[in-house]
Amino acid sequence: MDTDEQENVRTNQCSSVSIRGSCPSSLSRSGPRGGVVVRMPDFLIIGAQKAGTSTMYQDLLTNPRVFFPVDKEPHNLADPDVLTPRGRDKYAHLFDGAGEEQVCGEASTGYTKRPDIDGVAGRALELLGPTAKLIYIVREPVSRLVSQHHHMVSENEAPADFDQAFREIPSLVHYSRYAMQLEPWRAAFGRDAIQVIRFEQFVRDRQATTAAVCGHLGIEPMPQRISEDEVFNQSSGKPVCKGYWQVIQMNPVYRRCIRPLFSPRARMWVQERLLPKAPSKLAPPSPDTVERIIEQVEPDAVELGRLLGETEPMWDFDKVREKFAAASSAT
Repeated sequence: MDTDEQENVRTNQCSSVSIRGSCPSSLSRSGPRGGVVVRMPDFLIIGAQKAGTSTMYQDLLTNPRVFFPVDKEPHNLADPDVLTPRGRDKYAHLFDGAGEEQVCGEASTGYTKRPDIDGVAGRALELLGPTAKLIYIVREPVSRLVSQHHHMVSENEAPADFDQAFREIPSLVHYSRYAMQLEPWRAAFGRDAIQVIRFEQFVRDRQATTAAVCGHLGIEPMPQRISEDEVFNQSSGKPVCKGYWQVIQMNPVYRRCIRPLFSPRARMWVQERLLPKAPSKLAPPSPDTVERIIEQVEPDAVELGRLLGETEPMWDFDKVREKFAAASSAT
């Protein structure tokens, strides 16, 4: 499909959305509900998992022009039910507390978990219209994969042995294939709607990176509000909600009446003091497994660089090999 055809598709889809409301305006994107203006997200943080999305979410929350729902990752767009009247209303309800001067967003890493979760970009286009902005944080693929494994072990979703997990869980590689994950989003929204951020640059200068994101969203950046000493949702030693704590967290009374009373930072403070911690260290992947991972993700990384117009490789995989070889020899 050429550029003109893609633009025609997006224009036609915008027209279908505008039956429910105005496409370019976040204040009326889905039309009125009982005389109240219904909000839908102006932007989405679509991933990647274990690539700094929690820190980006927290950094953007320091800006009073940004509104997020209580749950960082609601994942409504991952469910086809979101296109039903009930599903649309449930999704829009997440943003009822937004002020007129705020931009609404949500940050669900499941939106770039193909092939396990598919069709998200099309649903987003239908509900949000073509003016929505997208943010995608990408991380050196092997390190992201290792961090995902650590997270899955803490949730009892993967064996602790990394080499075994790599053989048994295809998603570890799939979620590190960033060009593949971006394909439907580029087709639906076009290149200019998507801001791709390198995790490594983000952690080096969070204030400057978040300011650039605010520019992408069309709001005034306030980098001075960000404390770069705080890091969020690291896999190693993070609080893990399991057992009766998980029962409490999923209780509808808690989620509806108690949880909204506390800011994300306040909830995090409580969790760090009360919840059990994830294991602080796991054995690294073997050099052979690292090599097999690189064989699968390097072509995708080359394609990602091409899509972004990069003249240099996105990551130096020789240095990645050296890093994990040193880690393996130290154990």
